[in-house]
Formats: sequence, structure tokens, C-alpha cells
Amino acid sequence: MKKPSELYPSLSGGGSLQKYITVTELYAMLRESGFALPLELEERLHILNKYYTVTRYPDAANGLPSESVDRIEAERAYSLARRVLEHVERYVEQGS
Repeated sequence: MKKPSELYPSLSGGGSLQKYITVTELYAMLRESGFALPLELEERLHILNKYYTVTRYPDAANGLPSESVDRIEAERAYSLARRVLEHVERYVEQGS
């Protein structure tokens, strides 16, 4: 099985730079290469889209990002992102 970076070199800095619009689009590409999150994380992954978009394209916030998210929402998104990252780290450590 090929690694995601072999299928999509721009994910690892090689090849031509591509723009990805959402976290869910990136995830769909990674699923094609064999990577999968637990269903509970996969079903909530869309929550991270707005954070990814605003950090890549600050004008997408239609104002200050700090004024469009409250503390509770930010903590929920952070917790979700942390859990996704932990799963990714385990996947990478296993080598596939």
C-alpha cells in the first residue's frame, strides 16, 4: 500500500502545490490511500473545516476570527483536532 505522501506529493512538500479547500476534502483523499479515522471522529471532522479555511485564508472569516468563535466552541474544536492528530500520529508510527 502506498503512503499518502506518495500518492499526493504536495502533502509532504514535494510535487506541485495544490490548494485544498476543506479538511474533509483532504480526508477524502487520504481515505483513498487506506487511512481512516474512527467513525465518531469522521462524522465530526467537518467541524474543523472553518478553522482550517480561516487559518489558510484569513479573509474568509468575514471579520476578526477571534470575534466569530466563543471559548466553548474553540475548546470543542481543539479537543476534536487533538483526537484526530493523536490518531494520525499512531497511524504514522505504525508505518501505514
